[in-house]
Amino acid sequence: MERKELFRAMCALGIAGVGTVLFGSILSSCGSTASITATIVNHTITIPLASLADTDLTFVHPEEFPYSIAVEKQSDGYRALLLRCTRADNPVNYSGVGFTCPIDGSTFDLNGEVTRGPASFPLKRLETEIQEENLVITLR
Repeated sequence: MERKELFRAMCALGIAGVGTVLFGSILSSCGSTASITATIVNHTITIPLASLADTDLTFVHPEEFPYSIAVEKQSDGYRALLLRCTRADNPVNYSGVGFTCPIDGSTFDLNGEVTRGPASFPLKRLETEIQEENLVITLR
């Protein structure tokens, strides 16, 4: 069974949270989210806008980078959040309504704002820019 099929099966069984912890990644097969892998070139990630068209929330998994990025389609463009806990400095998991740090229990809403500590700073917003038919995310 491929990873994506396994995640979908886990969603159907209602054990999505287990999948995020066991596999250390964001379970993006559930609901209206998408997942894509990207390459970092000169501290930027370039994603074709067509790959973001079918969903409001896409999880980008940069190759050889320890954190994923949540990209949300908004009325005026896109917002990108680095999915790294601002206190424990480790990947956070998508919970369906926000993000949770499996190390210290901090929670963040879909805007990246802290909803429960001990984290006291929001998730980092990354600069986004539309260039021709692509979304460019800057990792600085």
